[in-house]
Amino acid sequence: MSMQVIAYIKNFSGISKENCEKYLLQFGIKAQIHPEANFEADSGFMPFKVEFPAIDALNDGVFLSGFEIYTDVYKYHKKMFQKFIVNPEIDDVLKSCVYSISLVYHDCAEGIIALAFASYLAESDNGVVHEAESGEYYCQGIRGRISEHIKVFFDILEPDVLTPFEGWV
Repeated sequence: MSMQVIAYIKNFSGISKENCEKYLLQFGIKAQIHPEANFEADSGFMPFKVEFPAIDALNDGVFLSGFEIYTDVYKYHKKMFQKFIVNPEIDDVLKSCVYSISLVYHDCAEGIIALAFASYLAESDNGVVHEAESGEYYCQGIRGRISEHIKVFFDILEPDVLTPFEGWV
């Protein structure tokens, strides 16, 4: 089973690995993004070296996690006779977005990283996050709303399914 979260942004100019890694710390995730990762150009699995120091059962481990990333050009388009895709506030932000970054994840650990990364992208560029499973869109208070989803994943995360980090793939 796979799940998806999508970030809609205008550009990649203010987005960097270093800032992303600092941002993820706010969610209790100590992460290092693959040294060769390119957020704008990569397609497929994007690996992260992660630690979860806030979880007692995991505070000694270093793990490999990540998600599938797919970046596409985005063009705002609503259906005929449809006033808005979501609502006036979110649609106004979507109209200025140029990229959609789809993050596909398959388990709780990947979901934690994907949701936090989507939050980082959208907050860094005043964009929008669309949590596909719930159908929710966020453009205000993104971090707080995503934190709620991440907390659920942390609560059900099973340590024995995590892959120990043994080097970059």
